[in-house]
Formats: sequence, structure tokens, C-alpha cells
Amino acid sequence: MATPPEAPSPPAQRRRETLAGLGASLRSLHRVLVERSRRDFERQRHAILGAGELLKLLTSDAHFAWLRELSELIVDLDIFLDVDPAPGDDDAAAVRAEVERLLAPPPGVATDVAGAAAAPPARTEPAAPDVAPDQGFGAHYWTYVHDDPQVAIAHGEVKQALSRLPSPRDVDEAAVLHARHLFREARSHR
Repeated sequence: MATPPEAPSPPAQRRRETLAGLGASLRSLHRVLVERSRRDFERQRHAILGAGELLKLLTSDAHFAWLRELSELIVDLDIFLDVDPAPGDDDAAAVRAEVERLLAPPPGVATDVAGAAAAPPARTEPAAPDVAPDQGFGAHYWTYVHDDPQVAIAHGEVKQALSRLPSPRDVDEAAVLHARHLFREARSHR
């Protein structure tokens, strides 16, 4: 007779709940980024996108390609929580390091003492970012953080969720990359 799996310890359960909360805040951030990017796309192309058309463009159009890195990170976190019922402090710190790496301002963007990028003067109507489609996540992301209050609010929620996780100061980056590779492999074989 097989023994049932052990329930995670209370600290492991709290880490799991904290990581799940981070996942929820990342999904909220993704949602507002998609909506803002959609508005920019529609304004540039003078078109209105239906839900099915938007989904197709999210996965195939260069305008939305920068969002895919965040999408993959969210999926990796969900798979990690499915695979590991009792994440340790090292795991949680590695997740925090990966999210912080993705959300870090690109070189040349000034940040204030709290770590948020310094915002330019507010505009009355948000404009489409002056960012080429092939530039990385950070260039698009920080333009939107500065320009769109909904994105800035969602960014703050992610930062709050990250602050509840252990500091990534001793994270082995090679181990993080290897773990992401394993999660992607597990995802591809589902």
C-alpha cells in the first residue's frame, strides 16, 4: 500500500501561497500590458481587434512579441507550482531573481531611491511608445510604466508580491536557467 504524499510544512505552504500571489499579480500585469499594447496597435492601424484576432496577433505579430517573455515566465511559474508542492527558500529566491531580471529598467533609464524608474511628465492622452518592435521587454515595459497609470499600479502590485519573497542575493543563476529549461521541457511533454 502506497503512503499518501506528505502535506507541505507551514513555511513551505506560506511560500507556495506567496508564489501563487506573485503569479496572480504577474497575470494582472500581463493583462494591462496586453490591453495597452492592443490600444496602441488599434490606434496605429486604425482598426478594432476582436478577441480571436487579438489572440492570434499575441502569438504571431511582431508588435506583441515583447510580451512573450512575460507570458513564458508566468507559465513557468505555474508549472513550477504544479511540480513542486513544497518550494524552498532557494526556489522562491530564484523566482524573485528571475522576475526582477525581467522587470529591471533597461540601461540608461534612471530610477529613484525606491527602485522605480523615474517618470517623465504626465501626458493627457497616452501615446504609443517610440520603441521598435524588436527591442526587448524592458524598453517597451518601462515606456508603459511611465505612461500608463494602470501599468504603474500593476507594477507596484508585482513589486509588493516580490518583497514578500526571500532576497535573491545568493541565487545560482546557472541553476535558475537549468530549472527554467526543465520546466519548459515538462510543459512541452504535457
